[in-house]
Amino acid sequence: GFLRDPFINFNFRLMLNTIRGLGNRSYGLILGFLIVLNLGCGSLVMNFLPDQYPRFALLDFGFFLQPVRAVHVWFYVLMLVFTLFGINISICTVEAFFRLLKTKLNRRRQIAALFCHLSIILALAAHLHEGLAGSSQQMRIGSRRINVPRIGRTKTASVTRSTHPDGSLKDTEAVLDFESANGKITKRKISYNNPAIFNSGKDQVILLHGENNPIGLILADSKGRRLPPLTLRSPLSLTGGVLSLSRIFLAQNKVLFAAVTWSTENNHRKTHFLALDRRFKGHSQVMAGPDVYTFAEILEEASIHAMVRHNPSIPYMLASVLLLGAGCALLIPWGQQRKTT
Repeated sequence: GFLRDPFINFNFRLMLNTIRGLGNRSYGLILGFLIVLNLGCGSLVMNFLPDQYPRFALLDFGFFLQPVRAVHVWFYVLMLVFTLFGINISICTVEAFFRLLKTKLNRRRQIAALFCHLSIILALAAHLHEGLAGSSQQMRIGSRRINVPRIGRTKTASVTRSTHPDGSLKDTEAVLDFESANGKITKRKISYNNPAIFNSGKDQVILLHGENNPIGLILADSKGRRLPPLTLRSPLSLTGGVLSLSRIFLAQNKVLFAAVTWSTENNHRKTHFLALDRRFKGHSQVMAGPDVYTFAEILEEASIHAMVRHNPSIPYMLASVLLLGAGCALLIPWGQQRKTT
């Protein structure tokens, strides 16, 4: 046959030896150690150069390729080693499959080994798919609806922050209002360890930070009647002039103050600093024209900073976990039998 040709026979044997070498279990162990070594080097680089790596950078391979940079050399070596490891485990899987066809003893153990090999291949493929096809972006979601990709129009309904007895932040919970393309509205409560999950886990909204930002205030006249809201964009037209809000700031005594400007009809202006705290009665009033107005209520806007993640590899990860679980389950009876004999 064609194998009698010395040149073809040499190349065929070289190919077989290469495949056997790449599928060698010892090489697989060495590649595993190299992966751990590269991950350690990457952790050190990211620790000493934090400005070069934004949060969640490892979830998007595009960050390392656009553009290619020398500081990411550890990642490129890691991808090369991962590729060789994937080839190694694939060859080992094929070998395990043919070994299963030939053997008649301990088939349960051989099937378990095959399932474990397949679960590793699926896990590698899932991570590769996530890195290439997945995406992540930080978004600010306030009281006005914004479009969140693949989820719908979203707004923040409320934010609640809980603290420890010493005043330090314990947790933050936010209620989000999602409106789908068909107009259906659903509410989801999220916190630091409880993201909102959509599309069978492929899309997530992860809470990074939440707060209630002051955006305006409500004043009451001398008779206790409340005025319309006073905000940065909505000044109040009163008798004799206009009252406008310039800014809201936190003073050194940890009390919120509002800078309000009273503008008369003859263009005379006077700025007042109004304490947004009823305990400071002498500083929570402002005289505008013939009347005195008192602070009644602060207006706040609930908003969060969130990480919106898209991970299309969730089905592969689920299949990988199921295969690994099946392989472990097959090994349990074998382990018990080994122990009793």
